[in-house]
Amino acid sequence: MRVDDYRIYPTYNIRVNARAVTANLTVPSIATEISADLVSIQTDRPILPTTPVNICIQLEEDILLQGNVVWVLDTQTDKGEHYYLAGIRTDAIINPKVKAIGRAEKSRLLQEVLYEIMERCNN
Repeated sequence: MRVDDYRIYPTYNIRVNARAVTANLTVPSIATEISADLVSIQTDRPILPTTPVNICIQLEEDILLQGNVVWVLDTQTDKGEHYYLAGIRTDAIINPKVKAIGRAEKSRLLQEVLYEIMERCNN
């Protein structure tokens, strides 16, 4: 985390398959960054700011992050491959056993999610 970064929670770089679901479309995506109140996703279609969105991270049990798009960037890789990067402020993190809304609950569930991502990457 950068010193001039005004985020409340620490942010972690990840790379896991996800789905972004809005009222009008479902977009395959890759979750690239996560914290207890933010998730960044890479998609091939833009999702505009203020759009309500559910992000489903595909782990052992699907993790659902509910929130609204805060920003979107139209960008490309060093190899010239085009994609969109969107930042979603999350209101809740939900797995089949827990719905985390408060700060402590979201932080605790995030640690479980990060542990599972780390385990998956090491296997």
